Amino acid sequence: MPDGRRSAARRYRAIAEGFEAEIGGELLPSERALVETAATLTLRAERLRADIVAGESVDDDLLIRLASTSRRALAAVSAKAIERKPAGGSAFQEYLAKHAAQAAAGVSDDTDED
Repeated sequence: MPDGRRSAARRYRAIAEGFEAEIGGELLPSERALVETAATLTLRAERLRADIVAGESVDDDLLIRLASTSRRALAAVSAKAIERKPAGGSAFQEYLAKHAAQAAAGVSDDTDED
């Protein structure tokens, strides 16, 4: 039987490396902390989903809180990635960066026209 701790550690590293690659370049300590938080939350959410699929009971409130926190952390990682892209991006990229930053901050902008 595989050692779940080593498997989880490998999966954590893979998730973190993916987020680091998305941001690109040498990460600042604050960016590294953001990546580590997002990777931890993502790994935990994956494990809870696996428990559900396996027919095990999970704490619904924990799953909801985790999903919300994970979404905000991933939005912050995406915002950092967009910030690091070279200047002169498209209006669509700027739109995505603005809304990713707002989502990370929990702010809603109802002034946009769809």
